[in-house]
Amino acid sequence: MNTYEIITQEVIKGLETKGLQWFTPWNKGTLNAPLSYSTKKVYSGINFYILSNAMQTEGWTRPEFLTFNQVRANKGTVIKGSKSNTVVYWNVSYKDKDGNWYRNLRDLEKAGLSKADVEHIFSPKFYRVFNIEQTQGVKELDCVTIDKSIEGTIFEKVESAEYILQGYKNSPKYTYKGTSAYYRPSTDTVNMPKANTFVDTDSYYKTLFHEIVHSTGHESRLNRKGVSGTVASFGSDVYSKEELVAEMGSLFLTSIAGLEPKDNMTNSQAYINGWISKLTEEPKLIMFASSQAEKAVKYILNK
Repeated sequence: MNTYEIITQEVIKGLETKGLQWFTPWNKGTLNAPLSYSTKKVYSGINFYILSNAMQTEGWTRPEFLTFNQVRANKGTVIKGSKSNTVVYWNVSYKDKDGNWYRNLRDLEKAGLSKADVEHIFSPKFYRVFNIEQTQGVKELDCVTIDKSIEGTIFEKVESAEYILQGYKNSPKYTYKGTSAYYRPSTDTVNMPKANTFVDTDSYYKTLFHEIVHSTGHESRLNRKGVSGTVASFGSDVYSKEELVAEMGSLFLTSIAGLEPKDNMTNSQAYINGWISKLTEEPKLIMFASSQAEKAVKYILNK
């Protein structure tokens, strides 16, 4: 099972148990955000959603997560019968024009090269973690909390997200006006509101990723039904399916970029609500949407 399949299974599990609320952990107010016990940093991207959902489902109030080896290293044990949770990690390596590989920035710098001189290679991996409440004997850390209310947002470019955008070959045109984010196939244009109107920087990128995933369906790219040809009507199965493709694609991209979006994407959730309701009747549809989202992401990443 590859990383995309693992993420898809987590999305299916969350949607089956919580519906669209799985996508909106922020609308419950202040949360103890899931964090890595070893780095003391909050998980980002899809990992935030996966572990937040696990905390809510299992009723865990502690946010720390550890691997089995980390539990042992901290002189603890995993409680018998505890089930681990999947965490996705994207490793970045580099390849120069001569085909030489560099495992990290240190190796790149030793060769006298900068990140602008090489191709970035994203390699997804996954590992399993346990919540600290599934262990015994491990000392608790101070909780880290995140509040959804953020005032005076200041937009700052995120290098990893900008790299993804700049690497999108045969990309659509971009405009920045009005108050709506959308992709218009007839003009092959993505429009975004001003960045500083979003609740936070990462939510801006998540919304932009959602729209550029739509753009991959253009007839000049992947020629995906719902984008190319006759425009699908609002609320139709084809329209709703395309919205889920874009939303899952944005989750993949935010995970790769290591973002922590706080915007609950209310409009996007409304678009796909009708189609999600069919999940229990037609479970194979989400697998189809996931595969289309994966193709879109790989197209954007030139894979």
